[in-house]
Amino acid sequence: MDPSSLPAVGIVDGGVPEKHVILEQYRRGTFNQPESLGGWVGPHGSMVASRVVFGDLDMRDGAADPPAGACRFLDIRVPISDTELDSKALVTSIRDCVAAYPDVRVFNLSCSDHTPYDDYPPVLRREKLNLTQDLDNLIFARDIIVVVAAGNTDSGQQPRTPYPRNHEDPDWRMGHWAAGFNTLTCGSFTLWPRPDAVAKVVGAPSPFCKVGPGLADAPTPDLSEHGGNLHESYTARPHHGVYVCAERGLWEDKSGTSFSAPLVAREAARLLAQIEKKYCEPGSRPFAVTAKAFLAATSSLPRADLPAGFADLVKVTLGKGRPSPSRIEKPTPDDAVFVWQGVLEDDRDQAWVQLPVPMLWLERAGAAALEICIAWDVPVNAAVERIYGCRALEVKLRPGRAEPAVRPDRDEREPPGYPLVRRTYNIARTWKRLKGEINGDLWLVELSYKTVADHYPGLDFAPAQRVAFAARLFDAAPEPVSPQEAVQKLPIAGTMVRLSQTPVPVRVPVVVKARTGA
Repeated sequence: MDPSSLPAVGIVDGGVPEKHVILEQYRRGTFNQPESLGGWVGPHGSMVASRVVFGDLDMRDGAADPPAGACRFLDIRVPISDTELDSKALVTSIRDCVAAYPDVRVFNLSCSDHTPYDDYPPVLRREKLNLTQDLDNLIFARDIIVVVAAGNTDSGQQPRTPYPRNHEDPDWRMGHWAAGFNTLTCGSFTLWPRPDAVAKVVGAPSPFCKVGPGLADAPTPDLSEHGGNLHESYTARPHHGVYVCAERGLWEDKSGTSFSAPLVAREAARLLAQIEKKYCEPGSRPFAVTAKAFLAATSSLPRADLPAGFADLVKVTLGKGRPSPSRIEKPTPDDAVFVWQGVLEDDRDQAWVQLPVPMLWLERAGAAALEICIAWDVPVNAAVERIYGCRALEVKLRPGRAEPAVRPDRDEREPPGYPLVRRTYNIARTWKRLKGEINGDLWLVELSYKTVADHYPGLDFAPAQRVAFAARLFDAAPEPVSPQEAVQKLPIAGTMVRLSQTPVPVRVPVVVKARTGA
């Protein structure tokens, strides 16, 4: 494959050009980047870039040649001031990159603030939150994805409350970059536990990972990936981390959310490319929030049966879990996934989206359920910190236009205005209650938004609002009945093949179909 055709991720890292050395590993023919998309990164940036290009490699039995690269990267160098990244230049650097490289829509920010945002003196804290506001508003304005590492504790720092209750220590709270609304914040878990490590079970949250919630009690981190472990001394030791490529092409193991976040950025870039290729009309492209919704919809915790005592830590560290965006290429036959994106013109506009829920399948399924992940980007205002997001999306599911809305199971917190929500509906219960009144195979998702806070006065915000959702229809019974066959027999299924950016009165989502047969 021509490397220039691969999706690209912008890697935001600090440094100066004379300290940057080329990643020899990328130049051996496995992955040879065009100069216009970088290749010159510093030590930390090299390690992050290797995770973007090659993914999560298992080299515990010894280093081996990596597979072909699946992503390109653009090195976005941000000046360093007094050994720290110049935060004020960071947003400007991303803005300039978006203008110069419009094909780069995903950015990885593996340089989160170690200091919890509540620990700064009032004036400095306000400055930090203003920077978070600027990044969130840039994401809203430019339709991009910025994946932010949740952040790490300092080497040797031990919690006042022992792991897995380390989240009760205020020093484990996230910094300002990770606490925003429009960013995708990534936590970390371990897959390779050791007897001398802090986390001793597969899928446990990494002990160094900073925890949520974020601003306005937002349920961040959003997602999580494999980022390594720590020795019992709370220090990084050999064989406790994940594998990264250092600046001279040598592989070593390191731990940190710096190395979990680029895995999510990698998958987001690949997902956007796949959606554009398979489901968009020529000349159009998916919204960034469309990819965010699909990532959330296909996410699950790396392990659902962790020992007692981990539940509270998991909630504030791992978010919705590890995404599986490959399902856009290889859908499973066990469920039916639908993807929709559109634009609400203003806070008076309302979208009615037809969602196939076949009555034939409802009759046969033991525990019919619908999960919807809704994503939108929202203008924010740090002056109203307890609200922060200026718009709140309202979502209602109805069996018919005249039917009352179905209530979701309240298994996840939904703070007002937070722009990534996952809802689960027990539609089997609704079917039993309204069986004689539901007379069609199309349910409706009703979408609108309301303004809940004043916009930041320094910018003009258009009233139009991008929004997307990914819906998953499945049977939660012990012996599930797949909805795929029933969905694909519906007449509307033949029209659900393209995403449109043009709003129409009743919009139709795209269905992700699984192959049937051998």
